[in-house]
Amino acid sequence: MRRPATLRVRLLTGLLLVATAVIVVFDVATVIALRDWQTRRVDSLINQVAGSHRGRTGELAADSDRPPVPVLPDLAPNDYYVAVVAPDGRVVPVAVPPDSAPALPADLTELARSGQLRTVSGADGTGSFRLRAVVAEDGIFVAAVNMRSVNDAIHTLQVILAVATIVAMAVLAAGGLAVVRRGLRPLETMAERADRITAGDLTRPVAPETGDSEVGRLGRALNRMLGGIHASVAEQHAVQERTRQFFADASHELRTPLTSLRANAELYEQGALTTRAEVDEAMRRIRVSAQRMGGLVDDMLRLARLDQQPTVRTERVDLDAVLTDSVCDARATDPDRTWTAELQPSLVVHGDPDLLRRAVDNLLANIRTHTPPGTTATVTARRDGADIVVEVSDDGPGVPDDALPHLFDRFYRVDHTGAGSGLGLAIVAQVAAGHGGTAGAHSSNGLRVRLTLPAEPTSATPAPDHNGGNVMTTVEVRGLTKKFGPVSAVADLTFDVPPGQVTGFLGPNGAGKTTTLRMLLGLVQPTSGEALIDGRHYADLREPRRTVGAVLEATGFHPGRRGRDALRVLAGVTGVPASRVDEVLDEVGLTDAADRRVGGYSLGMRQRLGLAAALLGDPRVLILDEPANGLDPEGMAWLRGLLRDRADAGCTVLISSHVLSEIAQLADHAVIIHQGRLRFAGPLSTLTGSSSSLEAAFLELTAR
Repeated sequence: MRRPATLRVRLLTGLLLVATAVIVVFDVATVIALRDWQTRRVDSLINQVAGSHRGRTGELAADSDRPPVPVLPDLAPNDYYVAVVAPDGRVVPVAVPPDSAPALPADLTELARSGQLRTVSGADGTGSFRLRAVVAEDGIFVAAVNMRSVNDAIHTLQVILAVATIVAMAVLAAGGLAVVRRGLRPLETMAERADRITAGDLTRPVAPETGDSEVGRLGRALNRMLGGIHASVAEQHAVQERTRQFFADASHELRTPLTSLRANAELYEQGALTTRAEVDEAMRRIRVSAQRMGGLVDDMLRLARLDQQPTVRTERVDLDAVLTDSVCDARATDPDRTWTAELQPSLVVHGDPDLLRRAVDNLLANIRTHTPPGTTATVTARRDGADIVVEVSDDGPGVPDDALPHLFDRFYRVDHTGAGSGLGLAIVAQVAAGHGGTAGAHSSNGLRVRLTLPAEPTSATPAPDHNGGNVMTTVEVRGLTKKFGPVSAVADLTFDVPPGQVTGFLGPNGAGKTTTLRMLLGLVQPTSGEALIDGRHYADLREPRRTVGAVLEATGFHPGRRGRDALRVLAGVTGVPASRVDEVLDEVGLTDAADRRVGGYSLGMRQRLGLAAALLGDPRVLILDEPANGLDPEGMAWLRGLLRDRADAGCTVLISSHVLSEIAQLADHAVIIHQGRLRFAGPLSTLTGSSSSLEAAFLELTAR
């Protein structure tokens, strides 16, 4: 089979064909133009002869015995022919070239009457003449010019053009070959590199890869593709290596319990176990080995089933209940670590509750396995648009950054000398994918694993608040840290304050509660992290006083100003009508004392006035620091009712207090910090479920 022509040959052939066509067209056009110009010049001379001798036909015909002579001094005698055709048909030559004369056409009379010129051949059949005939009184005057000189000039030009064309094509072929060879040299280099790549050498890049030419851009694109292939091959090798390592680890994990089973069985068969205690110990070792072997096999089977059936059964799952149960079990199973939960209420997904529980259990088991005793683990769950975000974090040693992309790979283990088979987080990722979600992780002051699951669609859309958000305003604290010189007041706090609930913010004196609240309200700049209200910093809220009502100090009013006047000033700043002042005074029970000076108020009355100031803008968030200080029993009952009504209306209520008995009666949610660090965040029922009271749980968490 004939090999196809190379790209160089095709380019050069195409170039020569195009150049040849252009030159030939130019040559032909040049010859035609020259012939046309020469013909028009000859025609002009013939017309001149015909015009000057038209009236002499009789004279010329009568002198027929005289030999023909030239009549145009500008023409050589051999170039022209002049004759008169008499009425009787007799031809009287006036000037005749010695070697040839034109053959007169048979339709000479018609040609003369038409006034046109015609090219005719010579009388002997050679040469050509331009001829014109003119009708006169005494016959027909005929004038013709031999075209020999014109034809010779055109022939000479044709020879010159042919030679020039051949020379030009030769020069063009040589130059084109050099240019094409130089232009295709990078492609040849790339082809050689491609052959080496085909042979398995992926380490040498394709050159060049500059962006100033088409070949350079091609080289850059190929190098990128080569880099991707190289990375893919390296990743494939790594996966194969991890797979081999996994089978080696799995074999080791299985060999150890199998060896223990066989050894204890042989001891029993040989009668070496002579006492009841020895038999019981052997049976215990057999049971532990069987459990270890069964756990590994269960993980492998679960992954295989998820691979075969990636879609999970769907039912309505209360994610709060699943997470709460998992945290409670972890707290009971491992009291050496602190297990906290911060769960936004009414989180519902559609999926398989057993698989979701297994995924969360795997994450908590991962903390038990890979963190030291005393580690604090936190489980948070919140709604984020159309998704539910579950985060499981710890303050343990974390993992290296280069290991994060592989944490959810099957058979991957950060520490091959530790416990685990490398399947736990792979199951988590597979469960999340089966529910239409994702799994990710990052390491900062410990490991934080994030699961995103599609939330159950809500049927109603909340009304917008003053900041363009919705009325279900949340408070989010993420990695909040504040240092005053060498003293760390708050360290990496992360929790949410759910809307529609009363959240108690608890901690011993000096735990960092007031500092946290002041950072939340923009009064103190955090060292790192952020505190957000409805996804914004306090300073970025469009109408902060109508979004957040806060009372941090009950003594912030001028003692010489009347209560009503103090509220009127705040109403103007907040942007609410003055009539709102009377409404909040009535709501806090200060109508009768509104015109008294604040300096004469009791501590409880000043607390009520502070609450009235916080309620002026009808905010969706209430942040109160020790709001029960100075209140009598009737005032505390009133405060409970007020805050409960606000939460039931969808407000977010965060109160800091030392009165645990009041928090136990009022709060739905609790956040406990100690020495600036989070100890618990979650539903109050989760906290008190494993202890006799809130006080006992509080003392247990803050004693560490």
